[in-house]
Amino acid sequence: MKKRWLLPIFLIIGLFAGCQSEPTIGGEEAARLFVNRLVYEKNQEEFVANFVNGEKIAADFDKNAVAFQENFTSQIEALSENLAADDSLALTRTLIEEMDGKTTYTVNEIKEVGQEVTITYDVYGLDFAGIIEGTIYDIAEELEFNNAAMANETFANKKVLSFFEKQVADVTKKKTPITVELILKKKGKQWQVARNQNQQIASLFIAFVAGAANQDELSIEINQVVAEAAQELLAAELKAAEAAEAQAQAAEEPVAEEALAEEIPAEMLPAEAPEANPEAEETPVE
Repeated sequence: MKKRWLLPIFLIIGLFAGCQSEPTIGGEEAARLFVNRLVYEKNQEEFVANFVNGEKIAADFDKNAVAFQENFTSQIEALSENLAADDSLALTRTLIEEMDGKTTYTVNEIKEVGQEVTITYDVYGLDFAGIIEGTIYDIAEELEFNNAAMANETFANKKVLSFFEKQVADVTKKKTPITVELILKKKGKQWQVARNQNQQIASLFIAFVAGAANQDELSIEINQVVAEAAQELLAAELKAAEAAEAQAQAAEEPVAEEALAEEIPAEMLPAEAPEANPEAEETPVE
């Protein structure tokens, strides 16, 4: 009698165990949901429903965005120290919004080992360094052709802001992808971010917003383009200064000559030669 009940009980236990062992969504769908919340700030409710501690993880995602905003703001302030904080923040938010329409990615590979799933992303992120470089060149050109106006701080700040806005609006994605790996774990009907993945998550965000593998690589890239563009900026400043000096000298020269003429006494001026008399008769030679 006991044996007759034993087999059905094991089958029922196995059935429930099987139902609880697999997440509601598959690995690729989880990978894309992860990006949608981290990068594009979408699908909050769906993310919370399918990831363990989803609300806390989403809050940590937002910290990545804030950290990048602070970094971008520092780049803006380096070119325009007194730009309003609201303008810098609005510009940064615009950049993050540009990711939605201009970045692309593929879930290149999914490897499952037991309950762990390794996801490989290939990300074509924004050319952030190109934004900085383009803005510096725009400033250099403005200094060359409108140096006097750029000496006015209010005018200069507005110009720098407009240059940044133009570069952000025209930003393109990188041609070479950044590869990032992320490890997720199955836990019941949900997914869980594996331990020690904070750096990978930060790298995934940087790959999208700046087309770099990590913050250190982004800093190196920015320093390189700034150094190259700074030469152009310096040349423009020198050219503008030389033009202003030449213009000032040209304005002073006629005044100096006139003043010199007034200072010379009349008796020191050379005597004028007497005019010839055309009616005078020649004396005949005998």
